Amino acid sequence: FFFQAEDGIRDAQESRGLGDVYKRQTLLMTMIEANSDAEVILTLSNQLDFEFLKKKLTSDYENFVKNALKLPVDSDEDDIRDKLPDSFSDEMLESFNVYILLVTLAGQNEEAARNLKDNSAFGENIIKAMTFYEENTGSIEVAIHDELHRVY
Repeated sequence: FFFQAEDGIRDAQESRGLGDVYKRQTLLMTMIEANSDAEVILTLSNQLDFEFLKKKLTSDYENFVKNALKLPVDSDEDDIRDKLPDSFSDEMLESFNVYILLVTLAGQNEEAARNLKDNSAFGENIIKAMTFYEENTGSIEVAIHDELHRVY
């Protein structure tokens, strides 16, 4: 019997709060960045509920547009871009971290890549949300010991 945690990771025990959410995301990102065993990353990524996380990202995006930008949720990208603040709230920064985690896993795992791209169960707002996160997330590639690493 699994519980759905706030971070979209299925767990055999109830989540103990947002501290667990941040610890899990940090642990998974650290393992990926440290080039941990691919099997461990695959096992952990298979525990993620991508639909839940995409719904969370969409909800956070909609709340940001409606409450922080004071725009209708169905506003076009140019209107949203024109009203972007100089910095994002902690809640939105956490959403960006979730997005980065999903994109990073998609680069490591074919099933994760399919799950990230499959938005058929969602409406137009998830596409707008994912586009927003993508456009507002920077990345660079760094060569370390003849290996190319992407850094967000």
